[in-house]
Amino acid sequence: MIVVSAAFLSFLLTFLYAVFRWSVADARSRGKSAWPLATLLVGVPVLAYLARIAFRSFVPRSLSSSIMLGVPLLAWVVWLVVRPAVQQKPTDAILCGRAGAASRWILILALVAAVYGMTTGWLAQLVMYPLYLAVPPGSFPAYFEQYNYAIVFPVIVALSLGWVLSAVLTWYRPPAVPAWAAWASVGLALLGFLASAAFEFPYNQQLMEHGYNAEAIRAKIVGNWYRVVPWTLQAGLLAWMTSLALSATGPKRETPL
Repeated sequence: MIVVSAAFLSFLLTFLYAVFRWSVADARSRGKSAWPLATLLVGVPVLAYLARIAFRSFVPRSLSSSIMLGVPLLAWVVWLVVRPAVQQKPTDAILCGRAGAASRWILILALVAAVYGMTTGWLAQLVMYPLYLAVPPGSFPAYFEQYNYAIVFPVIVALSLGWVLSAVLTWYRPPAVPAWAAWASVGLALLGFLASAAFEFPYNQQLMEHGYNAEAIRAKIVGNWYRVVPWTLQAGLLAWMTSLALSATGPKRETPL
């Protein structure tokens, strides 16, 4: 059994490395940054696997496996559809914007997703997590189990979609939007996910295994600030980026003589 597990792990790591190398080479040959594509194809399965470990009592194995396989496959298909032609002399995609309606729509969708994620974070901070303390200890395990099932699509999937849109924006940002702003948006989204792994998952696991624990709930409320703050900053940054893009595409006014 150990030999089979080691062989499977070796195959998986080799496959992920091959996918990473392919995404880097293909994106660079087309004048685009390789990191967003590599993150989608490699990082998403890793995050899905970690989520399955953290929520193994509540997240069905079939769902986590579908995310691990389906999201990278979808990202690969989308890349095959939208990728530009191979360039004779690839440019530095980090410094180049992309004109057109598609880039503006991607920016607007990223803003909507970021505002949704920010609202979800504040709702959890001010309403949902404090209400944990009001649940009777005897009823808490059943309540927490139902809660974790209920948030899969409106929270976990929606926030993951926001991360995907932020990554895509580094490829297809409007020319009026600075490159540093697009990458800062990705960094803020990443901070939110890292905060989830560092401050939320351990307390979730403790509540799943041991039931009601007022100290763990309060620590979870405090730890959620490390997600709310970067998500709020990201939403504000994307709102500013959207205003830049829309202002650049608006009608030009004639200067009076």
